[in-house]
Amino acid sequence: MGVNFDSETDGDFVSAPPEILFLYHTWHRLLDGEFIPRKIDAKEFEAFLTQLPEWDPMYWKQAPADYRELIVSKKYLAVNQLEKVLPLSVQKAFIGWKNYFYEGEHINSLSPTFSEVKHFLEKHPHYARNEWRNIDEVEGQKIAGLTYLSSLDEGIENVDAPIPKEQMAPFLKVAIFNRLLSKLQSHATARPFPG
Repeated sequence: MGVNFDSETDGDFVSAPPEILFLYHTWHRLLDGEFIPRKIDAKEFEAFLTQLPEWDPMYWKQAPADYRELIVSKKYLAVNQLEKVLPLSVQKAFIGWKNYFYEGEHINSLSPTFSEVKHFLEKHPHYARNEWRNIDEVEGQKIAGLTYLSSLDEGIENVDAPIPKEQMAPFLKVAIFNRLLSKLQSHATARPFPG
């Protein structure tokens, strides 16, 4: 029995455990529109294309024509604000790649205060939804669980104290980190959070 592989439809179907599909669909439904743009350096983007060739138009048949031209001609190397011209899906992939491979240590060491988290959640309320508490872990990877942001439901004595680590889900830390860098990049002298 042979296996047929059609590269044009390989992204149309997925086989995964139910908890991963639930997490993906919950994530997509609630957080897909919550993208926090960041500056994209051309040299880093070139490394991204080398390490993840699926984002090279040569391998991405549905790549937008403008993106294809930008990459094939190498004009992206001379673009000052690359984040303004890349398709949103490419920006998301680039920032995710950078978060995972290069910024993980900084993200893991992030210790925001209650005040900073509350301010972030005012701007991005889907991160505060109680659905996340239903997802404790997936395949041994801690996601959120019952303690996720639980102190925010109670009275907080010191809003300048760091929120307990066990109440911070990795996806929330990544989002706060990206917002912090986005603010710092767009306003070099501004504080990332008020207060």
